[in-house]
Amino acid sequence: DPSFYIEFIKMGYREDNSKEKSELSEKELNLARNAWNILRNFRTIPGLNEKGYIDEQELNSWVSTLLNLAKECNRLSIVQNYIGQILFHAPKDKDGFWIDKNVAKILDNFHNKKMLSGFRTECINSRGDVYVDTSGESDNSIGMLWEKRTYELRNINMFNFAEITEEIAESYYNMAREHQEFANLQNME
Repeated sequence: DPSFYIEFIKMGYREDNSKEKSELSEKELNLARNAWNILRNFRTIPGLNEKGYIDEQELNSWVSTLLNLAKECNRLSIVQNYIGQILFHAPKDKDGFWIDKNVAKILDNFHNKKMLSGFRTECINSRGDVYVDTSGESDNSIGMLWEKRTYELRNINMFNFAEITEEIAESYYNMAREHQEFANLQNME
C-alpha cells in the first residue's frame, strides 16, 4: 500500500531541500531509525503474483500513486531513489529476459536519474561484504554480465535504462582495475 510506505518515508526522512536541522527527540530518532530499517529491507515488488510474475497494471498503479504521495509531502527525491532500489529485486521476465520487462519499462520510461541511481546503488550494495579478488576476475565477470545486459536493453530500445546498466558495468571494471593495481603495489613492496 503506497500510503503505508509513504508514512515510513515521512518518519525516516526530512522534506526535499529541507534546511531545517532541528534536534530530534530520542523517540523521533528511534522512529526514524526503525523506518529506515524497514525501508532498507523492503524488497517485495508490488504486483508480484504467486507465479513469480509482475502484474503491469498493479505495479504501475503503485509507482504512480507513490510518486504522487511523495510530491504531496515533498519527498519525491528519496522516494524515486527507493523505487529504483526496490525494482532492482525484480524477477526475470516471463520470456526469460534478465529483468521483468514491466519493471524495465518503468525504469526506462521514467528515465528519472534518482530512480536509476537507486537501482545502481542497490546493485552495488546488494553484493554485501566482498572478498577482494586481486586478480580482478570476479569484478570483471560481473562487469561483463552488466555489459551484456546493457546490450540486451539497447536491443529492445530501452536506452535510458541501458545508460545506468552501462555505468554499473564500468563500476565493476573499475573495481577490477583498482584491485589489480593494489595487488601490483603489494607485490612491489
